[in-house]
Amino acid sequence: LLTLTLLTIFITTPAFATQTVKKYIKNNGSKQLYYFSLEFLMGRMLRNNLMSSGYYEVVKEGLKEINVDPKNKWFTSVGGALYTKDLTEMVACPNALTSLTIHPSVKKLRAAAIISCGKLESLIIPEGVTDIGWQAVKDCCSLKSVTIPSTVRSIAEIAFFNCRNLTSVTIPANVTSIGARAFGNCVELTSVTMLGECPTAKNEIFKDCGKLKAIHVPANAKSWAGMKEWQGIPLVFDAK
Repeated sequence: LLTLTLLTIFITTPAFATQTVKKYIKNNGSKQLYYFSLEFLMGRMLRNNLMSSGYYEVVKEGLKEINVDPKNKWFTSVGGALYTKDLTEMVACPNALTSLTIHPSVKKLRAAAIISCGKLESLIIPEGVTDIGWQAVKDCCSLKSVTIPSTVRSIAEIAFFNCRNLTSVTIPANVTSIGARAFGNCVELTSVTMLGECPTAKNEIFKDCGKLKAIHVPANAKSWAGMKEWQGIPLVFDAK
């Protein structure tokens, strides 16, 4: 179950939907439920449906935590956030959280896992995570600090897009791929430090980051040698 202030939403599959809904209505006296299939990206489907029905802004303020029945075979919840049962992937985050330390067992942030968490100010991604998915942290407009661990290898397209209050980012040495506009529209971003070699990257990673005047890179990294700028932004070579 997802626990909200104003309504309850089931996480289920089509095969179990009818049986689960009937049982819940009988036991709790509810007159209306919403369910959705696991085959879809949860964050996108729920958000779009709520926007279409005109309830998005109300529910966005009310979602305090996500709770999962211990008998659920596919999902579990820790600290109010939603994970796969084996705790290797983060699936979704409540909008009302102001800080989040992701479970240490997680290896991947799913697409849209933390999207539009407008009150989130601090995010710690643990060592062990290797992939930050498509729009995983997009539109977290209050986010001021994020810790990206040394184990991360790829940061997908628009992963941190529109994190408007993010001021600094350190990209670990193991990152080899960064998607287009991964940090686009981070309008307060002033400091970017690359700890490793130049990654494979799409264009416009830092699109509309008007306050970002330089990117710091290691002086002893061969792939940066001879380069004066990257993504249209001047480079500053830092000695270790």
